[in-house]
Amino acid sequence: MPDVDNENPRRRPGPVTGAALGLAAAVAALGAGESAALATGPATSPVVAVGAAAVDLAPTALKEYAVREFGTHDKAVLLAGVLLTTALLALAAGVLTLRRPVAGAAVFGAFGLLGGWAALSRPVAAAADCGPSLLAGAVGALAAAALARLLHAAAVDPPAAPPSTR
Repeated sequence: MPDVDNENPRRRPGPVTGAALGLAAAVAALGAGESAALATGPATSPVVAVGAAAVDLAPTALKEYAVREFGTHDKAVLLAGVLLTTALLALAAGVLTLRRPVAGAAVFGAFGLLGGWAALSRPVAAAADCGPSLLAGAVGALAAAALARLLHAAAVDPPAAPPSTR
């Protein structure tokens, strides 16, 4: 029977850890995308591009309701909704990444493709406008995969405990 260190049991990371992984990867992705948008213009920001596409796709009645209820704050509410939706999807993608790293990383890549499509759907879009979103997707996928690898490695080979002073 193998020895088990009761002070330092080896466990697989759980769903809370996966959710944190997803949020961390999303923060890295959005940070990269928003930084890249500094060079290509504010309308190419992944969050702004997706928000603008959502407005274009929304029914007129919903747009009128948002303007009526939120007034001049309708854009802020829209961007908050995009960020909240991103965070919720990132939580789920992080949990998936721990179980199936390639699938989880692919979800982050798909976020980037969605943002790229949204940026290119604008009437005056140029090819470079999808760059910030594609970069965000790549950074999110790489960050998620790297964090999952680190977490799995720590679970298999946890750091040694400091010597006891008893």
